[in-house]
Amino acid sequence: MSTHASPPDARDILRERARRLAAPFTDRDAAGAGTDAIAFTLGRERYAVDARQVFAVFRLATLTPLPGARPPVVGVTQWRGDVLTVLDLRSSLGSRTEALDDLAQVVVVGDDRPEFGLLVDRIDDTITLAATAILPFTTARAGATSGIARGITADAVVVLDVLALVARQAGRPTASPQPMSTP
Repeated sequence: MSTHASPPDARDILRERARRLAAPFTDRDAAGAGTDAIAFTLGRERYAVDARQVFAVFRLATLTPLPGARPPVVGVTQWRGDVLTVLDLRSSLGSRTEALDDLAQVVVVGDDRPEFGLLVDRIDDTITLAATAILPFTTARAGATSGIARGITADAVVVLDVLALVARQAGRPTASPQPMSTP
């Protein structure tokens, strides 16, 4: 009889790898990892939304205005065979609203399903935000963001709260913005 253990079978190795990959993240695993966010430009400012709440980004081909719609709703567009409500957040964020000509891209956002699209000038990149990197606004700026922003980063990226936007559009009261959490 041999007391030597046989080398692991390839299937055993793959099962162990799959088990480790399928294990849920713990707070310890995610500490310091941050949250991915999609950064975009709107007017002369940079904004970001939690990437977990972004369903798609696409170039706007047609926008059908909705006469009588209350800002920030500006119209609807066709997206994946459905009608998508489109918002222009410039008025909600204290920016000047001008022609929509330059707003060429739409960021489709929502909580557990696509809720609406945000008109943006351009998509910048994906950034990683640590919850501790989001700073509170000054009093004047906090009023201009109307409770739809979590705060601002040291490099002047305004972090928007998608859940507060969804609640506002649905006519539900919004709680104060919560810090971004890591998965």
